[in-house]
Amino acid sequence: MTGTLGDGTMPTGNTRIGINLLNHHPISFVYDAALATNDGELVAPTALASGPVRLYEGGTPGVRNTVQCSTCHDPHSNAIPKFLRLDPRGTSGNLCVTCHVKPGWSGSAHQSTTKTVTIGGVGATVATHSCFACHTPHAPLGAQQLLRAGAASGISAIEQTCYQCHQALGPGKNLQGEFTKTSRHAVASVATAGRHRPVFIAPPLPENVLLRPGIAAPRTPFVDALHVECVDCHNPHRATAANPLEGMPGISITGAVIPSVRNDSSAAGLSEQYAGCLRCHGTSFATALPATLPSGLVPRNKHTEFQPANSSFHPVAARGRNRSTALNAQLTPNGLSVNAMIRCTDCHNSEAFATTTGRVVRTPSGAPSGPHGSARPSILRANYRSALGVTFYSSANFALCFSCHSETALRGTSSNFFDFSRGTNLHDTHLTGSSNAICASCHFNIHSNVAAATTQYNINGTVYTTPPPGTPTRLVAFHPNVLGAPWPRPEWWINTVTRERGCNLECHGRAGEVGGGRTMDAGENYTPSAAGDLPP
Repeated sequence: MTGTLGDGTMPTGNTRIGINLLNHHPISFVYDAALATNDGELVAPTALASGPVRLYEGGTPGVRNTVQCSTCHDPHSNAIPKFLRLDPRGTSGNLCVTCHVKPGWSGSAHQSTTKTVTIGGVGATVATHSCFACHTPHAPLGAQQLLRAGAASGISAIEQTCYQCHQALGPGKNLQGEFTKTSRHAVASVATAGRHRPVFIAPPLPENVLLRPGIAAPRTPFVDALHVECVDCHNPHRATAANPLEGMPGISITGAVIPSVRNDSSAAGLSEQYAGCLRCHGTSFATALPATLPSGLVPRNKHTEFQPANSSFHPVAARGRNRSTALNAQLTPNGLSVNAMIRCTDCHNSEAFATTTGRVVRTPSGAPSGPHGSARPSILRANYRSALGVTFYSSANFALCFSCHSETALRGTSSNFFDFSRGTNLHDTHLTGSSNAICASCHFNIHSNVAAATTQYNINGTVYTTPPPGTPTRLVAFHPNVLGAPWPRPEWWINTVTRERGCNLECHGRAGEVGGGRTMDAGENYTPSAAGDLPP
């Protein structure tokens, strides 16, 4: 035989099996109708009764009902390398699809791409490599799902399989570089902590793979470090260039499971992208996320925050409630309107999109898009100052906000935070005046103010600690460092008849207020002039 050592034995490598079959294609198991039905992605056993790839005898002599080495290998013929009965490479992956059926594989990004890469010493297109581009029947120690290169130091590392193509010198976009940035999804946790096994469990159960060490898993005894994997967001057998989330389940805003997340990347398209995010950032956030995020913020339940019945929210799962002409004038310069919806990745994305305006539209030849990593905190595409203490105005502090809200319009006449008695745009006054306020001074909970523990809302004389759904409150939620003495909390108030509004804060207090706040007279309340500012 060729390729052997001097003594005739096989060289060290994955295909030198030895007696440990844990990381090799399983053999000698019964392949019957029940197995095919339960798996859902296997052909019926009757299809393997004849042909080059077939079942062989196992524990019952004379009965061909098990997968054996000889199912895939013919030791008497090397017409196809490695004594294989069929070529695993090709646009259809002939050997593998004899047994495995992968819905959505035909026409998917990996099945149809013409980009080339060297896999197993063979240079060819990814489509030609087919299943062998990512899988190998004899995988390295620790790899799951027979993933090629899918282990690091004997521990499963699924991202290493993706990095075969998605790295600086690879044919795909450099996602490996994204995961080395300051803020990122932690696909490569500490190797000694292990890698979780990607599964999906419908709510209210969290994914057992995301349970913190020491918490009993609901499905298996496997407990792993807290981290995320590439395959938690992408189905590599079904993902397409138009929809990288194709084939991934998600959780809708109603709590129902969506079998396959829709993610229209066009400027006018609707998206269910948020449903994929809610798997970890929704009702299971306390289990799926650390108690404190790397940004220093405390995670919250985004499923609650994006409910369409809320008083105010960014339009991620439903169109927004603010229908004012002023807001529309802020959005239209950046290709949006009060009817537009945005996606999570319009804010949480690579800093490569910092200077683009409006929604982030993926381009085939552009930078990697998505919440993989960013040089900005919280995986933000552009700078967003959330800490107080600025001494001068700089639009760069609020570049993220100005990606959608035109700075010219916001600081000009297109603002309903406007003192018409004095002709003063109060947005401009607060940002550029002596107060040195920041956007987060008044809009701290930027996803929604439904859980604004720092603010009280006075609606026609009735005080609420949670903004009532019937009154749009314009995402007003004061920064924790803003004081409300003598009120329990800083107060935003509105008279829905006169449409007059105002703020009762330490910086806008009454004469003699505890805390030494500046006196605010009636002329500093604001009454928007646009008739359509409030709903009927």
